[in-house]
Amino acid sequence: MDSMKIKAIEHFASKPHDDPKSIRYFESIYKDIESVLNNSISFDSLSSNLDILEKFISFVAHRAIKDLNNCWDRIQQTEKLEVSESLLTKYKLYSKIISLLNQLRYLEQKAVMVTLIKFWREEQTVRENVEKSFKDIAQFNLHAVERIGFTPQIKLLDFLKELSLLEKIELFPVVSGVLESFLATDIEGHQWNYRTVTLQSMALPGGEQTNIIRNTTIEYLFEMYNKVELVSQKKELISLMNRACSYWSRAKLSDEAKSIINENTVQVLSFWASLIKHEVLEIVQVIEHDSYWIYYRSSSKPVRSAALKIEKTLISHSEYQIYKDLVGFQGIFGSWELEKEIYSNYEKQSELRKERIDKHIKNLSLENLEEWLNRIGLYFQTDSKDLATFPELFKFMEVVSSTFPQQTLSKFEQGSSLNKPAVAIFRGIWNSSIHKEFKLKINDWITSKSYLWEISTAFISLRNVDDEQISKLIESAITFDDPIIVGSILRIFENSEKQLESEFLNECVKKIFTFLNDKTATSWINYVWFSRKEESFVEALSQENLSLILDNLVFVNDVDHRVEEILEHVASLDIDAIFNFFEKRIEYAKAKGYDSKYEDIPFSLYSISNILSSSPEKLISLIKRNYRYDYGVYRYGVVSLFEKCFTPYDSYLTDIIFKELDPKDKSELQVIIAIISCYEGHSSILPLVETLLTELDYNEESNRMISHALFQTGVTSGEYGHANALKQKLEDIKPWLSNENDNVVKFATFYSESLKKYIEQEIKRVDERVALEKHKYGVNDDSVEGN
Repeated sequence: MDSMKIKAIEHFASKPHDDPKSIRYFESIYKDIESVLNNSISFDSLSSNLDILEKFISFVAHRAIKDLNNCWDRIQQTEKLEVSESLLTKYKLYSKIISLLNQLRYLEQKAVMVTLIKFWREEQTVRENVEKSFKDIAQFNLHAVERIGFTPQIKLLDFLKELSLLEKIELFPVVSGVLESFLATDIEGHQWNYRTVTLQSMALPGGEQTNIIRNTTIEYLFEMYNKVELVSQKKELISLMNRACSYWSRAKLSDEAKSIINENTVQVLSFWASLIKHEVLEIVQVIEHDSYWIYYRSSSKPVRSAALKIEKTLISHSEYQIYKDLVGFQGIFGSWELEKEIYSNYEKQSELRKERIDKHIKNLSLENLEEWLNRIGLYFQTDSKDLATFPELFKFMEVVSSTFPQQTLSKFEQGSSLNKPAVAIFRGIWNSSIHKEFKLKINDWITSKSYLWEISTAFISLRNVDDEQISKLIESAITFDDPIIVGSILRIFENSEKQLESEFLNECVKKIFTFLNDKTATSWINYVWFSRKEESFVEALSQENLSLILDNLVFVNDVDHRVEEILEHVASLDIDAIFNFFEKRIEYAKAKGYDSKYEDIPFSLYSISNILSSSPEKLISLIKRNYRYDYGVYRYGVVSLFEKCFTPYDSYLTDIIFKELDPKDKSELQVIIAIISCYEGHSSILPLVETLLTELDYNEESNRMISHALFQTGVTSGEYGHANALKQKLEDIKPWLSNENDNVVKFATFYSESLKKYIEQEIKRVDERVALEKHKYGVNDDSVEGN
């Protein structure tokens, strides 16, 4: 569509929705779009027409919803769209359709919601888009509230009411997102003029509608909680209920609004109290945590009283008290009414918890051992992505294992209930009275390739693990063909390097990295990157094994702080290996075809910049060998290492650069100019430029390249930020106009004139843009409201 037609559409779209001329115009325009939506299978045609429709869809809302629905159905049924070039074409069209419907969320709310739910059910790839659209309807938008009140939220509640409880569970992500928005206590909006955006807000008002929205929301949360079975969903619903118990607003809440929220809080606390006796302990822990903090923050007597009833119920829950002692990462230790002492004295909490755990240990006996082992197995079912969340439970398991080794081992081998604490069990039994028998058992497991990960983890801290067991573990893990287990074995060396003979250590490391390099597997860095900086098993390795490690790190997608810490250890033994390492990464990137996920040269350096900068000659040599760019000057890639190591530029480097690079050589001159370009025209680089100009014969091509390198400004702020940065460059170069060297004077004259020209153009461009923005928003009206 030509630009004149687009301008016409934008002109009529700015008119009121009841403007007769606009209505007639858009009815005419829409006929062609309607035909495309209902007939075309061309991605490009559909996409461009959807983009046009976006500019005026509110004028044809009712018809557009029907046609967008039809278009969706046809896309679903079409196996292959006609495309010129595009990936995920269907998803792109789906997203545009949902975005268009979202624009109509207030005009045709019921039809939009019904259509979006249909889309959510039919296409998993767009579910997040649909969920966001429902949140947009549900959220309290300040400008919408000022015009139409809470009508959209009331309509959405009515829509949810029409859904059965099973449908609410089916649509859990949609419904939970909506209910979360309904519990907000701050209503947000934005106001902007041609240059600034101002955040506005008002506090949630009291009144009947607020009461209805919040009470109905809480009612739905209770209903859904009683129906769902997944612990994760129950946790999410409890989190939403907790949201109903807190309020935060930039503006002051009215007493009426606070009263509504306090009533909601008492409702929630009473509901939670009813769950405690029959819910899983993991949920009870969440209830205790959230209830305590509601009590801690509230000044309402009814709220605090309801919270203390929960504390009383929890105290009488004997099994939960044990769970809290052993798991308890969210548990509250001590009296709630002494809340100021609870979290201000962590040592006192720890002592109290230790005393309680010691009592459990003293109560251990053969008679109750089975009960304790079953209990521990149950406790380890608590959802956690990191088992380190349970330090006390692991310690307790280790004590049980060392005290009753035979019985614990028997229970462990009976089934999977104690698999999670396997490492603690192995440690406990290893240090028990049946150590010799268990060592043989470990050997059997290694041979049968059972519990290899757990054994490798246990070996980290176990004493008297002999070389033969470690060697067998490595061979079994390699035979098992599991790079993660093989890599994890390196942790044993990191914690035991003093106990291992150098020859044996090198033999093991060679086996491990020969295997890992064959698999291009690098997960081992997750386990040893945090090693002590003063010593590491790396220091005991042969040159051959250091090379194997560096060869492995070549496969890492990006050189981050973990990799750098390993490189630091290697550099203390062989700094040349680090430069060779980057050379190999550059070659590997070429072999991969410059995969976007692979970063041969890191975007930033954390700790090895000092290592690289200690040998500037070697660094320049690395850059010189690997700098390749046929079109002008490229300041990224390998050449960027120089600026990363030397910032700001130090003038002593100039002699080194000219010793290593000959400006008379065209390719080497490119490298020098690329280095200059990396500094984005910073004044510290000017001595290098000045020396370069004195070394070169005056050449317009070289001058243009150098000038372009100095023009870089990096990030600037403010409307005239770029122009001001160029003005500073003009000031920096002024002394060169009276320089003794003719080449420097000629360049300074050329460069100054170019700067002045660009400054003038930039100021003119900004002035025009500001004038257009002022016209758009109105010269006499500094601000305009928007959604």
